[in-house]
Amino acid sequence: MTIKPSQDYLLVEVEGQKNETESGIFTGAHVVKEPQLATVIASGPDASEYEVGTIVFIGSNRGVELMLKDKNYMMMKKSHVYARVSK
Repeated sequence: MTIKPSQDYLLVEVEGQKNETESGIFTGAHVVKEPQLATVIASGPDASEYEVGTIVFIGSNRGVELMLKDKNYMMMKKSHVYARVSK
């Protein structure tokens, strides 16, 4: 399956999302309230400044969550990206 975002949307893979609290309680991905790192997988034509592989800092619950092949993805507007991250 190939997903190509439209307009100014990005498809990102969310990194290291915690689904367990420190006390051992498992939560759904929608419960996470902390900003996260994500890697751009695809970008729409109006978000072309974000190349595939760019690491970005995003807020939680800023898009539509997708689960494909046991990986967490999010479809979100480029305006919800707080910053680019360089390693």
